[in-house]
Amino acid sequence: MRSRLSQSALVLGVLCVSLLSACVQILAAQALDGAAGNREAAPVKKFDPAVTKVAVIPFVNELGKQDKEQTEACQHATEFAASLFAKRGFQAADPKAVIEAVEKLKLDFKDTEQRNRANFQKLADELQANLVVFGVVSDFSTHTDMALMILDARKVGRAKAEVRVYDPAAKSYCVNLAQVSEKPVPSWGGTNSLSLRREALESAIDTILKNVLKPYPEKPAIKR
Repeated sequence: MRSRLSQSALVLGVLCVSLLSACVQILAAQALDGAAGNREAAPVKKFDPAVTKVAVIPFVNELGKQDKEQTEACQHATEFAASLFAKRGFQAADPKAVIEAVEKLKLDFKDTEQRNRANFQKLADELQANLVVFGVVSDFSTHTDMALMILDARKVGRAKAEVRVYDPAAKSYCVNLAQVSEKPVPSWGGTNSLSLRREALESAIDTILKNVLKPYPEKPAIKR
């Protein structure tokens, strides 16, 4: 009787060990699959900045207002996006030439239906550009962070931008993303609300373009 019980216990123990081992293997495999699924593909260095001409279309104002501050916000967004490419050695299309080409082709990017690959391709062909950058600013505001109101009623600058980078050679987008960014007043103060909004806008654009520009380090500033 004891012998049979011992044999049964041994068999049960072996089964338990086998089952536990199988579970461990399954969990390990899932962990590896999950890690692979969460790992972003490394950006590929696709362009040679020295011979890559970038045309930045003036960012479109979707802020609901056309006053001086809103207009300047879109101008700042356009210049900041262009600077991110210029810092990495990309060649910039003349801003005036970009505006003239848009007018010549009778394109109106305020019309959402005209924001398509065919029109970006026309503009690229007209300017002989290797990349076309298009953007929209749809939020440029300041609000009070309710979570911080009890502590110090800290102001927060908020901005939302959409950016597309079109590659005419591939006839596809390298980037087509929207991003919201917020910048609170530092605890020591000293930052006005306009500066906060601009910082938030720059952060949104930088975040959108970060991955596509990652393979291209910034060039050291030339000392004069």
